[in-house]
Amino acid sequence: MRIRTILVPSLAAILLAAATPTAAAAATASFGPRVDLPAGYGPIFVTHGDLDRDGRPDMAVANELGGTVSVLLNRGADGFRTMAEVGTGSRPMSVAIADVNGDGRADLVTANLGGTVATALGRGDGRFRAPQHIDLGGSSNPWAVVAEDLDGDHDVDVAVSLTGRSQVQVLLNDGRGRLTLGQTVSLEYSDFEGLRAADLNGDGLVDLVGSENFAGRVGILLGTGGGAFGPLQRIELINDTSRVVVDDYNSDGRPDIVAARGSSYADSGWLLLGNGDGTFAEPRTIPVRWAETVAGGDFDGDGRADLAFATSSVVFVLLGNGDGTFGESLELPVLGRPGVPTAADFTGDGRDDLAVPNGDGYPGTVWFFPTA
Repeated sequence: MRIRTILVPSLAAILLAAATPTAAAAATASFGPRVDLPAGYGPIFVTHGDLDRDGRPDMAVANELGGTVSVLLNRGADGFRTMAEVGTGSRPMSVAIADVNGDGRADLVTANLGGTVATALGRGDGRFRAPQHIDLGGSSNPWAVVAEDLDGDHDVDVAVSLTGRSQVQVLLNDGRGRLTLGQTVSLEYSDFEGLRAADLNGDGLVDLVGSENFAGRVGILLGTGGGAFGPLQRIELINDTSRVVVDDYNSDGRPDIVAARGSSYADSGWLLLGNGDGTFAEPRTIPVRWAETVAGGDFDGDGRADLAFATSSVVFVLLGNGDGTFGESLELPVLGRPGVPTAADFTGDGRDDLAVPNGDGYPGTVWFFPTA
């Protein structure tokens, strides 16, 4: 097993770099020097979770072209330790972290473009067993995956978008970590490139939010109980719609949706303020020059939801004002086309840091921006 440790700049170095921060002077958050973390071939998606039970968020990176998941363990001041890659058997387009078999250890779930959903059970120390596959058919093209308790029985189920069939497939947990076919939800004539789980109408049931990329829409599936979902509801936007995030951006206690516009147009983000009943107000534009994908976090530690829009060569960070508006963007340089990023407090300073995979493929890198 090849293991490498990549050092994150010390706190002193980060504070020194903040004297000439990447952020504009008017902003209330800044980032230290970018750290390039190694990943596999074609990293397209990164998520976070505690993979070794030490209380710190780690990273799992789906490497589309390499057919693997890279595991980066957070060692605090000592940086990140790269573990042996986990083979998925096909092209993973997304990865979720969850305890599928209820043993208290984090597992990996991937949506693989070759037609499978794979579950790799965790050993609790950042290592994983060989994946178990559910074959959904070679033409199904699984793309986006979420792992949540969809039926209310306190174990982890899975929902995956099938871009080859314009469907969302629900996989229900039998209580022992085995996933079985549940409801197949028709998306009629479109696909979900992105997929998120949240309770949009306050009924205690998990709902699903998807982005219909080339159709320029956001799709909503409200949970009806028992792992089932109601008919697709659509919100029409303009131009391509890439990824979505869900958070409370106007501090009213109701979940809102932000969508990346997925194209190089002015005001390339959309804000959909939630009414609390599963419906949303008219879309508002978010002033960012362009965006291919988006992540949510709290980058200045003020308790208000912020955004990071990523596109070729740059990431735009927008700090939320807590009223549905955002300040001027901070620009963080990257070296290529980004995949789907994630945000978490990796450095333990009370502010979320940002991790962005290099979706161009080679070198296999996650660009890590620690807050400073």
